[in-house]
Amino acid sequence: MREKGDMIMIYEQIYKKLKDIAGVNNFRDLQIGDFFTVKQEGFMSLNFEVLAKDKDSLIISLNHYYKQNGDMVPDPDVVIKITDKYGIAEVLEYQDTYTYKQVYYTKNSKKYINIKYKEELNKFLNKWLNILQKQGFKFNINKQKSPVSYFSKANKKR
Repeated sequence: MREKGDMIMIYEQIYKKLKDIAGVNNFRDLQIGDFFTVKQEGFMSLNFEVLAKDKDSLIISLNHYYKQNGDMVPDPDVVIKITDKYGIAEVLEYQDTYTYKQVYYTKNSKKYINIKYKEELNKFLNKWLNILQKQGFKFNINKQKSPVSYFSKANKKR
């Protein structure tokens, strides 16, 4: 069983790796709807989209998608909460071709935390970020203009 300090440490590691991949000192200047993509030879494009923001945190999606039979398929799509003030980041949701997992959810007006998913998905994200770094993925968010994402365009048509 993990100690509380071990989980805090993984959130700090995730935050530092996200900053490195994003190419930023902090995430404060990003706005809802900002979307960035980076291509790396031999790999699927990696996308970074800001989904929500408040005074203390930012919710992003970090993902790979591929097209199959005309549908966009996540491989994976990870929703992450970033808190600059504390230098931490953690997984909120995960989906891929086969599964969808939420760490925090509401059922019958009660709020729950799936502790198993919390640990499992943050370990996964930490490992995936290591792999992305080794594969050379790096955004230059401070220098890139933010084009509208495929998903933002699709949502506006509805």
